[in-house]
Amino acid sequence: MLTNIGIALIVLAAILFWQSPFLGLSFGILLALIGFALIAAGRGRKMFKALTPSSLKVCPDCKAPIPGDASVCMHCGYRYASV
Repeated sequence: MLTNIGIALIVLAAILFWQSPFLGLSFGILLALIGFALIAAGRGRKMFKALTPSSLKVCPDCKAPIPGDASVCMHCGYRYASV
């Protein structure tokens, strides 16, 4: 959702700049920066959501936390049995 709003703001900034280069430049840069910030926040939220404790499991060999859908431990190489 934040990513879509960010893209819309960047497109609006480009349209403003195209219509009026002098006035659009100041507002366009501001809108583009806000758009890029919203895109970054949207992606950061997805990455944070992907690494919540409920989506992690503990390797039985080295006890390191790894993603829940991993089939091989990235720390010690332990292979999980295929289900």
